[in-house]
Amino acid sequence: MTYKKLFYLLVFFIGIAHAKITPPIKSECIEYTEPSSKLQCNHFNDHMTPTVLYRLGPGRNNVAQGIALESDKRILYSLHVTGNPEQGVLNRFIDIDGKGKLVAIDYQKPSSLIGHQGITIIPGSDFLLSSTGNGIKNKGWYISLFKYTPYDAPSSFSSIQVFDSSYSTTANTMPVVTPDSNHLLVRGRINNHNIIRVYDLTKINFLQSSDIRKKPSFEWQVDDEVTKDKYYFQAITADNNFVYILSGKAGKEHKRLYTYLLDGTLVSKADNVILGEKDAISSGKEGHWEPEGMAIDSRKKELYMLFAVGDKGKRLGNIYKLELHEH
Repeated sequence: MTYKKLFYLLVFFIGIAHAKITPPIKSECIEYTEPSSKLQCNHFNDHMTPTVLYRLGPGRNNVAQGIALESDKRILYSLHVTGNPEQGVLNRFIDIDGKGKLVAIDYQKPSSLIGHQGITIIPGSDFLLSSTGNGIKNKGWYISLFKYTPYDAPSSFSSIQVFDSSYSTTANTMPVVTPDSNHLLVRGRINNHNIIRVYDLTKINFLQSSDIRKKPSFEWQVDDEVTKDKYYFQAITADNNFVYILSGKAGKEHKRLYTYLLDGTLVSKADNVILGEKDAISSGKEGHWEPEGMAIDSRKKELYMLFAVGDKGKRLGNIYKLELHEH
C-alpha cells in the first residue's frame, strides 16, 4: 500500500469517527453497511412512485441500458441496443419534471459506434459520451464522443482511448463526466477486476484528444463484493464529490449500491437495495427487476436510478429519484 493511499484511508476513518463523511443518499429503500457507523435504513418506501420511460425507434421495447441528464435544460437521454451485432439507440425526453410518464420526442438511429451500457452528458457542450460499440476494434479501451442527431446517425463522432492493451478489449467503459465538468470517470477490467480511472478535465482537453490513457489522476479497483454472486456491474455515475456504483441481476435478488470518493476511498455500502422491487413485480409476469443506469440531477440534488421492468418485448424503464445530502 502506498503512503498516499494510507493517508487517504486514515483521513477516511477519522472523518467517519467525527461524522465528517456521511452517506450522501437519503432513502428509506437502502440499507447502509458502513465500515464503522453501521447506519441502518432499510424500511420499504411504498409511496416512492417511479417515472416511466416510453421510448421510440428500433428496439424501443428492449431493456433500457442507461440514462443521461442535462440538468440545466431538463433534457433526459436513454440508451438501449438492438440488432445482432448490437447497435446503440438513443432517445431524447424533454419537460421531464413532475410527471409519472415520459414519452420520447425523438430518437437517434442505431449505431455500431455506441456501446451496450452507459451514456453521459458533457455539461456546457453539445456532446455526449458513451461506451464504444462493436464498430470499433478493442472497444474496451475506448469511449465514444458524438452529438445526438434526431432520426439520423450520431454526428461529429470520434473515439478516445482511455485504457491500454493490458485491459479487457470487450468491457463497457461506461464514461461519466461530473456536473462541474472537472472530472471524467471510465470503467475498465483487468484480471477479472473492475477498475475506475479518473481524469482531471481541467488539465486535459479531451475534446481535442484521441488518446488520454497515460494521464489519469486516480486509478482504483472496485471492491470485488460489488459483483460477487455473479452480479453484473450495471451502472456508474458521479456528482462533484462522490462516485456511485450499482450492481445486480434481473431477478428478485437485492441490488447493491456502493459509494466512493473520487480517489477510490469507500464511503458506504448498500448491499440490500430493494428500490423498485414492488413495482417490478406488478409490471409483468416475469418479475424482471434489473438495475440499468444512474444519473445526477445537479439542479435538484437528486440521484436518478433506472430499473428495467416488464416482460420480454414489453420492457419499460422505471426511474426513481433519491434526494442527496448537501456537501
